[in-house]
Amino acid sequence: NLVFLLLLVGGGVIVPLEKFPGAARSVLELLPISALSDGLRDVLQHGAGMPWGDLGILAVWAVLGLGAAARWFRWE
Repeated sequence: NLVFLLLLVGGGVIVPLEKFPGAARSVLELLPISALSDGLRDVLQHGAGMPWGDLGILAVWAVLGLGAAARWFRWE
């Protein structure tokens, strides 16, 4: 639960990303939880169209995660 809570704080769900310093904010914006929450917030609250930038971040994380799993996971 602690890791999940830290992701929620660092992803802009509990604490807005504008409260973080500039360098930390640019790194935190690349987290998948941040991209997911920003994309959902834009669409559901503001009526925006397809959030392509946020979907791109999520796609990169998906490809990296699948690649890491294929490389290091074994059924041993």
